[in-house]
Amino acid sequence: MLNFCLSIFIRYLLGASLIINAFHVQANQAVSTDAVESIPLYTYHNGGPFITGDNSGLTYELAKFLNHEAKGRWTFPVIKQARLRFNRDVQSAKTGIVPWVKPAWLKKLKLQGDLWSVPYFKDANVIVSRVDKKVDYTGATSLFGLTVAKVKGAVQVGIDPYIETGQIKVVNSTDFEGHMRMLKGGRADFVSTSLNIAKYTIAKLDLEKDLYISMRPIDQYTRHIMVLNENEALLQFINHSIHKMANDPKWFESMKMFGAQDLRVTEFN
Repeated sequence: MLNFCLSIFIRYLLGASLIINAFHVQANQAVSTDAVESIPLYTYHNGGPFITGDNSGLTYELAKFLNHEAKGRWTFPVIKQARLRFNRDVQSAKTGIVPWVKPAWLKKLKLQGDLWSVPYFKDANVIVSRVDKKVDYTGATSLFGLTVAKVKGAVQVGIDPYIETGQIKVVNSTDFEGHMRMLKGGRADFVSTSLNIAKYTIAKLDLEKDLYISMRPIDQYTRHIMVLNENEALLQFINHSIHKMANDPKWFESMKMFGAQDLRVTEFN
């Protein structure tokens, strides 16, 4: 009888222990989940190679890299927006990052507390025209009297002042591929865009025989990640991740998928 009672008691203790352990596991999981902070990755670069389809493109590769490096502290969902909506929403966003940008492009927004990462991508602004009506850029005056196709709301460094004075005319498109098609169709004389975007889009649309890239760029620059609202801890993480990206073989392969491997920044001053 004593042995039987002991057996029942031991079973009771084991059952209670399992229930308590299960409770602690669930509680720990809840704490772990709650501790992950979502940091929106806002982007208006909605064309290739940055975004090439559902969950595809350099922007998603960047988010994937940052998610892995954050190790559960942060997660970076990609928020795609048209440029005009981005211009509006980013000013009231409480937290977030913006990849593939440089300060001059967002200067008109007059953001408060924006921080900027070290560079991680090299690029240049170039003039794209039609082969049958080539535009060789030699300075702003070489564009006077011509019509540029641009994404509505986008900043055109070196060109915007002359659009405002009417010396350069403008037609608007809604996306990066749209203005290349407008150029091909004769609705514009040129497009000003990054060398990276130009090469990718021209190849994708099979326009190598139709469009011409001027040898002289408007300017050369590096792309950075903007961190909103003075989040110093997040900026430190971003900079650490960028330094790691510079020679990371997986990031190299991600860049290579979109023909951008030679545009990585691999050295820092």
